Amino acid sequence: ITPEQAEKKAEELLKKKGFEQMQSSYYYSAGGVCYINFAYSPEGIMVYPDLLQVGIAMDTGDLVYWQALGYWNNHRTDRQFTPKLSAEEAQKYLGSGLTVEKSNGLCIIPSPGQNEILAYEFLCKGDNGKTYLIYINAENGVEESIFILVIDESGVLTV
Repeated sequence: ITPEQAEKKAEELLKKKGFEQMQSSYYYSAGGVCYINFAYSPEGIMVYPDLLQVGIAMDTGDLVYWQALGYWNNHRTDRQFTPKLSAEEAQKYLGSGLTVEKSNGLCIIPSPGQNEILAYEFLCKGDNGKTYLIYINAENGVEESIFILVIDESGVLTV
């Protein structure tokens, strides 16, 4: 099956098991398995601490991997999603040498000490040709996190 078909099967499985408001983020394939990351996503806002991963066999379409520790340890429904900064204001805090390809909107990211940060997620291309996910704090404009995206025929990985 294709990665898109694997994602569809994983979405159906999540719904059947009662996981509501889940949205896929990225996937990668290895060893004949497509691993798809899902995060709780109320109001379209990705809550990355509530992450789970589903592995679907690429030959049979069967579930072969399930990792929901992040979801079970962190999931709650009382989070606040009211930013002080707009996406346009937050974008001004991005470093030079970056071109925003897409603003993915608000999200919640984990921080040290089991805290959570309301942030804006920006998909950017650097002057060096690399693709980045950059998280700008929606309260104060601080650059909280940067990931390099590795995109190839196996899918997408963050480094």
